[in-house]
Amino acid sequence: MNGSDSTTCPYCGDTMPARRKQCGKPECKRAHANAKQIEWMAAHPGYRQRYAKYPNGPKYAKVCTVCGSDYRTHKADSPYCSVECMAVGLKGIPPSRRAVAANRLRMAAIGRKGSGSWHEGPCAECGVRFIARRSHFCSTACARRAKERTKRARHRAVERRPYSRHSIFERDGWRCKLCGKRVRRTVDVLHPLAPTIDHIIPLAAQGADAPENVQCAHRLCNSIKSDKGGGQTLLFG
Repeated sequence: MNGSDSTTCPYCGDTMPARRKQCGKPECKRAHANAKQIEWMAAHPGYRQRYAKYPNGPKYAKVCTVCGSDYRTHKADSPYCSVECMAVGLKGIPPSRRAVAANRLRMAAIGRKGSGSWHEGPCAECGVRFIARRSHFCSTACARRAKERTKRARHRAVERRPYSRHSIFERDGWRCKLCGKRVRRTVDVLHPLAPTIDHIIPLAAQGADAPENVQCAHRLCNSIKSDKGGGQTLLFG
């Protein structure tokens, strides 16, 4: 390669073919792309102000609930100033879901596509705090359970108003309304003493799928009651 066929990279100083604008290293490619963008923006000064979603920067002034520092954000309900503070605020995540939550935090920290839409909060079905992207449920099981409940109400042509299982259990004090005994929160969903949603007036009798027509019940009590309705107290040992 003679002198007329080569030149020097303007970003790192290495030799490169004369027809190239940069040598091809990833850092030189990024530097060249940034330089072109800066040059184009200088030639079109009003473009960013005209088409930017937030031309004046983040619109909400917040105070971080973990470290107490002031910050600005695009989200009205954002409680944390950084991913690190979010990790501290999510210590109550169950052990079975910590690995998934930690992986999602790492994705947000390294700037993966869509990381800005990750958020945390209580599951709309079971009430467990979780991290997800554009989802109201912590798992596919909770999403499927809510979907099946809506499908049943639609099939019976009864009134349907949204509610979460966790809110009903909290309202009833985690106590079965059929036998009066406490339910077990931590057992498997198939356990006889696991908490379930019982319809006071069954859907088969055109009872509404609404908060005022549902109550907390043991899985065993709910199975014994079946679709008889009435909500009579069950007495068993």
